[in-house]
Amino acid sequence: MNAVLPTTNLKSIAAGEARSRPANFPAMLEAYRGEIARALPKHLNADTMMRIALTCFRMSPKLGECQPASVFACVIQASQLGLRPGLLGECYLIPYKDQCTLQLGYQGLLELVRRSGLVDSISAHLVHERDEFDVEWGTSAGIKHRPYLDGDPGAVRLVYAVARLKGGGMHAEVMTLTDIERIKNRSQNVINAARYGKQTPWDTDWGEMARKTSLRRICKYLPKSTDLATALALDDSAYRGVQQLNVQDAIGNTFVPPQITAEDADPTGEVDPPAPPPPPAPEPATQQRRAPRPRKGGDGDAAAAPAPAETAEQQAQARGPAPRTYAQFADDIVKATGAETAALALDEARGVLDPEQLDDLAAVYQREWGEPQD
Repeated sequence: MNAVLPTTNLKSIAAGEARSRPANFPAMLEAYRGEIARALPKHLNADTMMRIALTCFRMSPKLGECQPASVFACVIQASQLGLRPGLLGECYLIPYKDQCTLQLGYQGLLELVRRSGLVDSISAHLVHERDEFDVEWGTSAGIKHRPYLDGDPGAVRLVYAVARLKGGGMHAEVMTLTDIERIKNRSQNVINAARYGKQTPWDTDWGEMARKTSLRRICKYLPKSTDLATALALDDSAYRGVQQLNVQDAIGNTFVPPQITAEDADPTGEVDPPAPPPPPAPEPATQQRRAPRPRKGGDGDAAAAPAPAETAEQQAQARGPAPRTYAQFADDIVKATGAETAALALDEARGVLDPEQLDDLAAVYQREWGEPQD
């Protein structure tokens, strides 16, 4: 029988009181070192990952305002993918309201494509005004790019990615600045940053983000490993502001992105937003109703037209991801692979459920994992 939480710990978690379980991200990293070690591939170790994650946490004060469990979930998921968050550019821990989101970096995307073993080579490049550049499609498709190296090459005018496939064959994608800016301006992070006067990686590392955008587009047409498909799904959901990654999904590597709706923008820029519906056809002349006359004594000849209502999807994005429910947490505890994993679900619920629900959830933990030790 696996070790279980003491009765005093379960009661304190249910009551929302001080407890021995970690209440912040650094303490959670240390307490669940074993989960990180189990998630990591062979080329990384738990000490290195914990050190990198703590550096990211300390360099971004806003992460301290996120739910600790959401930050921990992103670190576990990055570990599952074998990507190191932060300065190396493989992935990033990005605060979104009170949740942390995991976003793929340019270097991480390259790493996952190369690691899959399905592509011989892949790269992305910026084309400047003074570069020599020629592209040809058709039966003899190809790209010739001679960069200007004798001084200022001028402003960027194109971005392209090219990949050589295992067994032969080549695929390339060329994007204009209009393509890049259209995709950038649809990002939920960019929209929120503009609203609150904040910076995004597009402001500080435009070239890297432009290369990543071209790589994302070409990845639509390349063979994918499971890790690459998962990473792209995570990045898509972060782009739309609906990632909803939780600890149990991260530990089990079972993340499923929220369903894409008609209002969602395609982060690769392949699909434009849906056109607005056509106006209703006018009623026949014999059935047209007269417009009501304005009331006497009103403030004006006609009332101001009401502002257009937001769609349900826009309202949902403004509110952020919906909080997890009691039933979801209880299911996590029942299906957990061990007492420690079940305790993680209990910890995560503390910032979401009310005290009565937490008390019931603690009872579920006791029932599933035996009598608690005193």
